[in-house]
Amino acid sequence: MTVSRPRVIVIGKKSDGTLGVIQTVRQHADVVAVIWESLGKKKRFSMLWRRTKRLGILYLLGRIALALYVKLIEGNSWKSHPLHEELHCDEAEVLAGITQHTVASANAAFVVDTLQSLEHDLVVVSGTTILRSPVLEAGTCFVNLHAGITPKYRGAHGAIWAVLNDDFDNVGETLHFIDKGIDTGGIIAQRPIKLDPDDTYRIVGMKYAQAGKQLLSEFLQKHRPPYKNAETLDKGECESRLYYSPTLKDYLRFRRILKATANSR
Repeated sequence: MTVSRPRVIVIGKKSDGTLGVIQTVRQHADVVAVIWESLGKKKRFSMLWRRTKRLGILYLLGRIALALYVKLIEGNSWKSHPLHEELHCDEAEVLAGITQHTVASANAAFVVDTLQSLEHDLVVVSGTTILRSPVLEAGTCFVNLHAGITPKYRGAHGAIWAVLNDDFDNVGETLHFIDKGIDTGGIIAQRPIKLDPDDTYRIVGMKYAQAGKQLLSEFLQKHRPPYKNAETLDKGECESRLYYSPTLKDYLRFRRILKATANSR
């Protein structure tokens, strides 16, 4: 008897990382639709302004400085790293035959309608804004790849914050179910990431992507629908904190700690 392939919807920000997620899913399931979230300038400014009001103008300047540093100082050096070739995939080939939609927000009514109208077993999320209740209630089961070890490092850039906290045992990637919190859903699996002294911002990102693809592939090989029945890890009473994206000052300190740690071993 032929076993039908699971049906998956991907909701994500258009990036190399999300293309890698789609490529991985297609190895084990049918991607019935991809919904791209493309935030407009007004929405991005609104989000940035809210963050600035909460954390201050110095945080905003530090974030801008980091973006300029990564672009102008580190440049394209990451492209010579072996992981770049390993993770590279052809966009046209990855997306061939898949129905695609672009929305201004992953919480748009169109997303709710699409989830309700398309038969699917799983929704894989990659790099979107926080999903709200109407979307979560419209889908069957949502999973997310998180760049950090939850619940200790929720939010952004968990590996960087773990290093800044001298917590190298919690540098890694998490695959988890999505609930109404921020990175608080049940943990499906986690994978440690080994950082090297010369790792840059983009190289760390590629290591996240590599670990995420491995976790997702293992999950889809091991489990069949209904995916919501998959066992989760019991972390017990564990420290949990929400982290924001680092500033240039944070990042430069991260680089110094990586180098100093390597020299001390």
